[in-house]
Amino acid sequence: MNHLNKRVLWILAGLMLSVVVQAATCTSRTNGRWGSSATWSCGKVPASTDTVVLASPFTVTLDAFYTTSSLAVNAGAILTDGGQTLTLTGALTNNGMISGSGNMDVTGAAAVISGSGAYSGSRLYISGTAPQIAAGSILNFSGSSRLYAGRNAAGNTIAGSVLTINGTINSTIATATTTFLRFYADSTVIGAAGVINASVSAASFNASTTKITNNGSVSLASIKQKSVTNAWTQGVNSSLTVTATSTVGVLSASASGNTVTYTSPAVPISPLNKTYYNLAGTGVACPHGFTVTGSNPCVTKAGAGFVVSSPTSCTSMTGVGTMAWTNPGNAQAADTVYSIAGNVIRNTTTNYLKCTGFNFAAIPAGAAISGITVYVTRKTSGGSIRDAFVYLVKAGTLSTALNGATTTNYTTSDVAEMHGGMTSLWGAAWKDTDFKLSTFGVAFSAKNTSTTSTTNRTVSVDFIQVRVDYAATSVDHVAISAANIGSTCTLSNVTITAHTAAHGAPTGGGGAVKLSTSSGKGDWSIVSGTGSLSNGTGNDGQATYTYAAGETSATLGLMHTSAGSVTLGVSDNATGASLTANTPAAELSNAILFAGGGFAITNAAGVALSNMDQVSGTTSPVYYLKATSASCGNAFNNVTKSVDIAFECLDPASCQSPAVTVNAYNAAGTAVTSSTVLSTGLPNGSDPATVNTYKAVSLNFNANSLAPFTLNYPDVGRITLYLRYTPSSIISESIPFVVKPAGFVLSNIKRVRDNFANPGAADATGAGFVKSGEAFSVTVTAVNSQGAATPNYGHEVTPEHVKLSNALVSPAGGRNIAITCADPASSTACNMTGVEFPTFGAFTGGVAVGNNFAWDEVGVITMTPHVGDSDYLGVGEVVGTTSGNIGRFTLAKFALQNPLLDNRTDICNAGLLISDEVTPCPAYTYMGEQIDASFILVPVSMDGVPSQNYQNSSTAANNYAKLDPSVFANLNLAAIDSTTPSYLTSRISNAGMPVVTCATSPCFSQPGGAGSQAQAEITVPFTISRGVSPDGVYNAVDIGIAPLDSDGAAVESDIGTVCNNPDVAACYDLDTDAVAGSDHALLGTTAFRYGRSRIVNAYGSELLALALPVTIEYWDGTAYVTSADDSISALTLALSNYQLNLNAAKTTLINPVISNGQGVIRLSAPGMGGNGSVDIDLASPAYLPLPGSARATFGVYGGNPVFIYRGRRGR
Repeated sequence: MNHLNKRVLWILAGLMLSVVVQAATCTSRTNGRWGSSATWSCGKVPASTDTVVLASPFTVTLDAFYTTSSLAVNAGAILTDGGQTLTLTGALTNNGMISGSGNMDVTGAAAVISGSGAYSGSRLYISGTAPQIAAGSILNFSGSSRLYAGRNAAGNTIAGSVLTINGTINSTIATATTTFLRFYADSTVIGAAGVINASVSAASFNASTTKITNNGSVSLASIKQKSVTNAWTQGVNSSLTVTATSTVGVLSASASGNTVTYTSPAVPISPLNKTYYNLAGTGVACPHGFTVTGSNPCVTKAGAGFVVSSPTSCTSMTGVGTMAWTNPGNAQAADTVYSIAGNVIRNTTTNYLKCTGFNFAAIPAGAAISGITVYVTRKTSGGSIRDAFVYLVKAGTLSTALNGATTTNYTTSDVAEMHGGMTSLWGAAWKDTDFKLSTFGVAFSAKNTSTTSTTNRTVSVDFIQVRVDYAATSVDHVAISAANIGSTCTLSNVTITAHTAAHGAPTGGGGAVKLSTSSGKGDWSIVSGTGSLSNGTGNDGQATYTYAAGETSATLGLMHTSAGSVTLGVSDNATGASLTANTPAAELSNAILFAGGGFAITNAAGVALSNMDQVSGTTSPVYYLKATSASCGNAFNNVTKSVDIAFECLDPASCQSPAVTVNAYNAAGTAVTSSTVLSTGLPNGSDPATVNTYKAVSLNFNANSLAPFTLNYPDVGRITLYLRYTPSSIISESIPFVVKPAGFVLSNIKRVRDNFANPGAADATGAGFVKSGEAFSVTVTAVNSQGAATPNYGHEVTPEHVKLSNALVSPAGGRNIAITCADPASSTACNMTGVEFPTFGAFTGGVAVGNNFAWDEVGVITMTPHVGDSDYLGVGEVVGTTSGNIGRFTLAKFALQNPLLDNRTDICNAGLLISDEVTPCPAYTYMGEQIDASFILVPVSMDGVPSQNYQNSSTAANNYAKLDPSVFANLNLAAIDSTTPSYLTSRISNAGMPVVTCATSPCFSQPGGAGSQAQAEITVPFTISRGVSPDGVYNAVDIGIAPLDSDGAAVESDIGTVCNNPDVAACYDLDTDAVAGSDHALLGTTAFRYGRSRIVNAYGSELLALALPVTIEYWDGTAYVTSADDSISALTLALSNYQLNLNAAKTTLINPVISNGQGVIRLSAPGMGGNGSVDIDLASPAYLPLPGSARATFGVYGGNPVFIYRGRRGR
C-alpha cells in the first residue's frame, strides 16, 4: 500500500473514532419506549455515555436494562421503569415522576441527586464513593419505593460509599408496606441542611459496620439495628424523632443543642453514657434514668428530689420458677458482665434474682415518697422472653401488691427496662426508713412465653438499679402559737412552725421567714431553735429567721416594751408572700395584748419558761408565777395573794369535762398549801378579760415576787392558762403548752366474722384465733398516768389516731411483718398510712375500735399502740402498753404453683424416656401404671402474701405447718373424665407405688434460705387402677387435689375469686363428683388407657429360631386396638411349662423391642432333638397383662412341608 493510501486510511479511522467517543444529549420528543430511537431527539437509543433528558409532557418506558451517564426528568415528564433497571454513572435530576417497580441505580463516584420530583414505587440505589442529595432538592417517595444507601441494584454492598444528605427526603411509605430507608454503607451523613420527613416510614441498618451521623433533622416511624455494633450519632443542634420502638446499636445524643423525641409508643433508647442533651416526647416515661443536660420532660419540682442506688448483694432465690441464676452478683454494676439464667425453655420461668443492700441514706428524713422506679438492664439469646415478676422487697419480704413486670419482649442487645415510675408506689405505703434498711430490694424473674419452641434461651441481666422519688413539699403556711396577753417587761414566747398544705413538715425544712409586728416595734431573739436570726434595726418589729436544714419549728422571743394590741406577721423572705393567709384558725394565735407589768410563768430564777409540755395525769414540775409591776419591778414580795386562774382549750377547740388542778406551794416551794380544781376549760377564742369562770387560788409569793405552784391535767390537748389579779387590773396568759397521753391500752381483741375472742396462744400448740390476713378487731383507750381515759384524744383539730406495732412471740426465729389492713380499700380504716398501719375508728371518750386489722403470717404476736403519726401535737411519740399474746394466727390457704402431670413415670421422667433421655413419652398412661403429680404448695395469707413461718418443726411449739403432704391420703386426689363424665376418684391409688416425696426435709421449709417463702415441693406417684372389665378410653381426665390442713386451709386454684377458710368451695375450680359445685383444685389433664399385651402362638422347626409377634393394645370403648403411638413400653417375659424334649438349656428368649405398638419375641433354635413346646408368660409390667400364656412349639409339624411356620392367636 502506498503512503497516500495509508494516510487516507488513518484520517478516516480518526474520523470514525471521534464519532464513537463523542457523547450525545438525547431528549425525549414523544411518548415511547426507551429502546426505540424514534423516542429520542438524538435519533438513537441513548448510549452509556449520553446525557438523557425527559421533556414534558412525554412518558418514556424502560423496556430493558440500560446504562447512561446522567438523567434529568423535567417537570411534567414521566419515566416508567417497567420493572427494569436504569444505571446512571452521573447525576440524577428528577423534577417530574419516576414510577414503576424497577430500579434507579446511581453508581457515579460523586453523583448528585437533585430535583423536587416524585418516586412512586421505583427504588433508588446510591452506591458511589461520595454521592450526595443536593441542598435545596426535595425527593418525594410514595407507594412501595425504597432508598438504598451504599448498595447497587445488583445486590452488592459498597461499604466505602458515603452518602451525604443535604436536601430533603419526604416519604409516605408506611412501615407495613416495606422498610423505606435502608443503610448498607459504612457511613451515611445527614448534613446540617438535610431533612428526612418520614414519620410513617421505617429505616434499617443492613450491615453490622453501618454508622449514621445526623447533623440535620430526621423523623421516622422506626429504626432497626443490624447489630449492636451499629451507631447513630446526633450532631450539634440536630433532631431525631421516632414514633415506634427503635434500636440503633450505640446512640450518641449528648452533642450541644441536639434533641431526640420519642412519640409513644416509642420508648427511649439508652444512649452512650446514658446522656441526652435535649429529650422530649410522649414516649418518655418519668423517671427515665438518663442524664439530660438541656431540656428534660421529667423535671423534678422544686423541693422534690430523687435518689438512685445500686445493690450491694444479689442472690438467686427460689419461690418461683425452676431455673436458678448463676453469678447473681454480676447484676450489681453496669459493666456488661452478666448474671445468667440458662436453659430457659418453653413455658419456663426463672427463679428470683433478688438484689438488696441499696444505699438510700440521702432520702431526707420524713420525706413523702412519691414513686419508685426499678431499672433492669437485660437481654436474651433469642425470642419469646419477657418479664415474669418484678416485685419490691420490703423489710426482707416480697411486696406482692403490684407485679411491675412489663410485656416488652427482650432483644438480643442490652435494654434498660423501666418498671414502676415517678408516681408508682407499687400498691403499698412507704416511708423513707423502708429504703434505708439493708433488706429493701428487688426480686426479678423472667419467663419464656413460647409454648412450642424447643430452643433453649439464655437470659442475661447486666444491672439492676432503683430510683426513689420523694414529693415536693414546700411551706404552705405557718402555725403561730403565742399567749394572747403579754407583758411589756418580759419576752413573749412565739412558736412558729412551718407546715405543708396537709399540715405536715416540709421536706428540707422551713426555709427563711420574715417576721413583723403591726405596731412596727419590738425586738426578736431565739428562745429555742437551731437556725439563725437577723433582728435588723432595733425596735422596728422586723427580723428574719432562717430554719436550719430539716428544721421546721422554732420558738422566738418578742420583747415589746410598748403597751397595746399587736398582730404578728410571718411572710416568705424571698417572695414577701404572707405565710398566714392559709393558716387555719386553730393554728393561728398571733395577736398579743401587751400591758405594763403582769404575770409570767418562770423557773426558780425568774426566767420565763419556753416549754411547759406535760403528761396527762402527772403533776408538773414546780413552776413559779412571777408578778411584775407596771414599771417592770417586783409587784408582790413576801406576800400571799389570791390570783384568779382559768384555762383555755386551744386544741381541741373545746374541752371535755376533766379540768386542771392547781397546787399552791409555800413560798419556799417545799410543801403544798392548797389544791384548786379549775372550771372546765374555755373554748378556743375566748377573751380572758370577759370570761367569768375564773377560780381564785391563794399563792405565796417570795421575796423575788415568785409564787411556786404545780399543775395536773387529767386530759390531753394544747391549753393555755389565764391569770388575773383584779385589784391591780392585771390580766396575763401563759404560753400555750401540750399535755400528751401517758399511754394507750388495748382490749377486746376479737375475730371480726364471729366475735370470737383472742385465746392468747403461746405457740403452735395453742388454739387458733384468726387466719393470716383475716380481719380482727381491737379496742384502744388513750389513758393518763392514773389509768383513766382521756376524752379529748382524737378530737384535736387534726384528729390524732393510733397505730399498732407488733412483735413476734412465736415461732422462735420466725418472721414478723407489720400489721396490715384486712381490706385495704376501706377508706375509713386505712386512711392514715395505707396498708402498712391501719387505723382505728373515731374516738369517743378516749376510746376507739378498729375492725380492719390483719397479720399476713402464722404465729403468735403482741401489739403495742403508738400515736398515729408518732408525734402528738408536735411534742413527740407516745408508746402504749404492749398487749398480751395474740394468736394463734393460722394459715389462710395454699397457693398452687407449677402443677404438672408426668405420664408413665415407671419408664419416663419429665416427658422423656429414662433409658435414653431423648425419646419423648406419649401424653397418656395405662391404667395400673405409675403417673406422677408434682406441684408446689406455698402457704399464703388471705391476700396472697407468702408465709415464712409455716414450716414443719420437730419442736411442737414451732410446728406451724399443720399439713403433712407426705401422707398420700392427706392430699385428697380426685379424677374425672370430663367427656362423659366418668368419675374415677375411687380408682386412684398409691398402693404398690413409690411413696410421696418432698424436695426438702421437712416438707414445708424455706428452700431459698432465710428470708424466703416457705413451701413444699411435692411429687405424688399414683395410678388409676384397672377394672375387672376393660373400660375407657379416657382421653380428658382432670386430676385435682383438695388437701386441708388441720386448721382448714385449702388449696387455692387460679380462679380469681376470694378463697378463704370460711368459704373453702371458693378455692376450687374442678368438680369431680355428681354433686354440683367445685370440690378440688385442678392439677392438670391427661389420658388413661386400659392396656394389654397380645402374643401370637408360633410353630417351627427345632433347627431354626422362632419369632412370635407381640402387640401392645388398649380398649377403645368397643374393642382392643393397637397402641400405635407406643414405642417405649418394655415387656419382660418368662418361659415355663416345657414339654417333650424341650428344656431351658435348649432355647433362650429375647424380649421384644416395641415400635408403634408392635414387636417380635425371638426364641433361639433348640437344635436336633429339641422338639417340644414352651409357654410364654408376662413377668412385667402388670398394667399390660397377657390374656393367658402364649405357646411356642418346635419340631416337625404335619401338613404341607412348604409351610415351615404356622401361627394362631393366643386368647
